[in-house]
Amino acid sequence: MRLSVHTEYALGVLVHLAAHGDGPVTIREIADPPQRFRIVWGLGEGFVAAVLLLAGGLKALQTASIAAALPISVIMIFMAYGLLKSLSEDSSAVPAPAPAP
Repeated sequence: MRLSVHTEYALGVLVHLAAHGDGPVTIREIADPPQRFRIVWGLGEGFVAAVLLLAGGLKALQTASIAAALPISVIMIFMAYGLLKSLSEDSSAVPAPAPAP
């Protein structure tokens, strides 16, 4: 499973704001993490992918990706339900415009 660029940036923003929510944040802080973070994450992802490929081939890598994505999918379903529910409640609170004479 591959994330789109927009999803990756959105997740990065959420993680950064959760960790540093006590002050103003610039786009540069979010979009350009320190090089040591990029190196550690790149090596970590490469190591996990290599171990899974050596242990069970592509099938093990696909299975691990699906198993990791399943809890996130359930959370996203609840988030979508909550969003739709609040949007439907919010639209009923706005009065309809008066008809033009």
